Amino acid sequence: MNSVIGTYGHGTENDFVLIFDPHDQLQISERAIAAICNRTTGIGADGLIRIIKKNEKWFMDYRNSDGSLAEMCGNGIRVMARYLVDRGHQPSGIFPINTRAGQKFLKVPDSGISQ
Repeated sequence: MNSVIGTYGHGTENDFVLIFDPHDQLQISERAIAAICNRTTGIGADGLIRIIKKNEKWFMDYRNSDGSLAEMCGNGIRVMARYLVDRGHQPSGIFPINTRAGQKFLKVPDSGISQ
């Protein structure tokens, strides 16, 4: 079993808890996500992004701060893409990330801001 790794990221005045779970091993309840994202008693974030890989493709499992399911988040997907490149999970350049709103293509330079 591979370990799940969590971190915190921000982009364009939004902040996110990122959970790197490429093997889709972790299930987090709505209640737990709301507690994690709570700015008073938790880490505090606009949402939680679970980064998983389905059929050899990256997938953004995005949840709002109240724990509810969301299709995607534009700022969040850029933070996710930057995370993947910075941690060596994905080469820089243009690559797809699947979301509940369909496949999105991100352009991520070696350093700097993802588009």
